Amino acid sequence: MSFALSDFGSKFGDETFILRMMDDLSQDSARRDVVAMAGGNPAVPARLAQRVLHPILASLANEATLLDLLCRYPSPSGGAAASEAVAEYLRGECGWDVGPANICFTNGSQSALFWLVNMFSAGSTPDAQVYLPFAPEYVGYRDLLLEPGRFVQRTPAPVLQRSGFFRYEYPDIHPDPTNIAAILLSRPANPTGRSTSSYEMEAIGSLANEWQVPLIVDLAYGAPFPGLDWSPTSLDWNAGMVLTMSLSKLGLPGARAGLVVADHEIVQRLRGCSAVSQLAPNALGIALLKGLCEHKEWAAVRDTTLVNFYRSRFEDAAAAIHQMDGTPTVNVHQSDGSMFLWGWLPAGEATGMQLAATCRDRGLSILPGEHFFFGSETGQAGSHTQHCFRLTLTPSDADLSLGLDRLHRGLRLLSEGGKEIACH
Repeated sequence: MSFALSDFGSKFGDETFILRMMDDLSQDSARRDVVAMAGGNPAVPARLAQRVLHPILASLANEATLLDLLCRYPSPSGGAAASEAVAEYLRGECGWDVGPANICFTNGSQSALFWLVNMFSAGSTPDAQVYLPFAPEYVGYRDLLLEPGRFVQRTPAPVLQRSGFFRYEYPDIHPDPTNIAAILLSRPANPTGRSTSSYEMEAIGSLANEWQVPLIVDLAYGAPFPGLDWSPTSLDWNAGMVLTMSLSKLGLPGARAGLVVADHEIVQRLRGCSAVSQLAPNALGIALLKGLCEHKEWAAVRDTTLVNFYRSRFEDAAAAIHQMDGTPTVNVHQSDGSMFLWGWLPAGEATGMQLAATCRDRGLSILPGEHFFFGSETGQAGSHTQHCFRLTLTPSDADLSLGLDRLHRGLRLLSEGGKEIACH
């Protein structure tokens, strides 16, 4: 039987992009004939598992602790002990002046971002918008807003760097602030791995203060969890800034463990969102976060193992792409830390959509870049947005090599006008 749906209910149908992407990810991961590089479960290097994850999980595995976690509702706040442990860690590791009142535990960062962007934009004004100052941005944002079409983005100019690499630069132009309800960015950015500089963060923070809107910074790939930044970075938390974090990219996506650092008023409202929509956050996720913050070797293992793992993956994949013969030149965005590679094909060559379809036919899933440009434009977009693609660098060594070979085949096929050529 079919029922009439509200605008809210209609939003969550089969056309929801992130739903299709997660379904594809699940299906591709289960297929042996497809190398899943459109998305993927984060890698877990052996040393990270042995020195950090296994001891934390073992501490939770005794019967009394596990029963306590699974047989009781946690507080919407996550409990005083966990909140204080996380706050103490953030004070020491990041230098942030935070206490338990500034901590909200969430089921990963995606649900937190859904609550946050709608907390500030939904119904506030008829034309409320969320500003993305550093597009391209995480494709999971595009379905967050209850009111569709309310993202506005500042589109970059690609600037060639050393041979085979490029980097985005951004014009000194911003939208009319009249309807801006919040500013949102990821750091380092998904999909490019570009980390906004301290100067850029200071400038965008000043803009948020001037416009009197919150600055929401998604640290899904940044410090302190999982801290994939290849060079030391710092971020000053201050009033009006909202930080979201997650353990997913540390290798624990199934735990749905996340947290938000914000002013107490925002934290209280997020706890209310949690209570209304799910009663309480995930007790196991809270325990994992607490255990990580109390783990004495965590930061050292992160810096010597996890960071080096993804940096090596990126450098090897970029080198392989640059050595591919018989293909258009693929310029790779110079990453500052990520689990992705962002490629740009020259104008006049195949689009990202064409490349993705061709690779799909050859057993490789990648994401076309145009999905990451989803806001109305501030400045000139240019044609390059149609010629980008994203690769995930998390498969096994064997699958990564196979995936790059299939990418080579796809690029050569498009370059040769449809003639299949063997690659090695």
